[in-house]
Amino acid sequence: MRGTLLGTAVTCLLVAGCVTVTPQPPPSVVPTLPVRPTLPAIPTLPLIPTLPPGSSAPPSAGTATLPPEATSTPGSGTPTVAVTFDSGPNAGTFTATADPQCNYGLMGDDTWGAQYGDLSAGAGQLSTVQITDAPDTSGNGKQRIVSAFIVVGPIFGGTSYTLSLDRFSGDFTREIHDNGQTATIHIAGKSLETPLGPGGIQIDIALSCPSVSRG
Repeated sequence: MRGTLLGTAVTCLLVAGCVTVTPQPPPSVVPTLPVRPTLPAIPTLPLIPTLPPGSSAPPSAGTATLPPEATSTPGSGTPTVAVTFDSGPNAGTFTATADPQCNYGLMGDDTWGAQYGDLSAGAGQLSTVQITDAPDTSGNGKQRIVSAFIVVGPIFGGTSYTLSLDRFSGDFTREIHDNGQTATIHIAGKSLETPLGPGGIQIDIALSCPSVSRG
């Protein structure tokens, strides 16, 4: 019996010496890369046309005087843009002699537009005068929707004024004389208060168009 136990022990030792246990490495951990953030799209700023400069600001306030009848070749120094403010920080009349780029039918049927711009304008000068005059399709077909945007001073730092005129705005002036190749545009009304400029200011705009682009 003792011999049997001794033989069994020897056998176990021999087996244990022949078996090699290889330790297993720990499982590798693949690092998780951070998710790349999605950047917001860069907004596209509207293109501002570069138009010939030439604006000035007489000191007195009042009603804008309509420029003389437009011709295909206005005389040198003849005002083609006149804007009058009856009050506010820019009370007075401002004039310019560059082409206001009048158009008809380009933005829509029976729609007038004008765009005067002077990127080099400084303090006390007109840098922007934009006008649109479109039919009010929600009315009886006779009303108009008139919008205007004016900047006095540098285009990105001056004082802005907004006109938004329609059949709900009360009395306002809208006179357009279409002479074929030329035209005159006269708009007047109270400014709308916005984060960019004051409201309640009577603004009178008169344009003499030496030419009219037509759609």
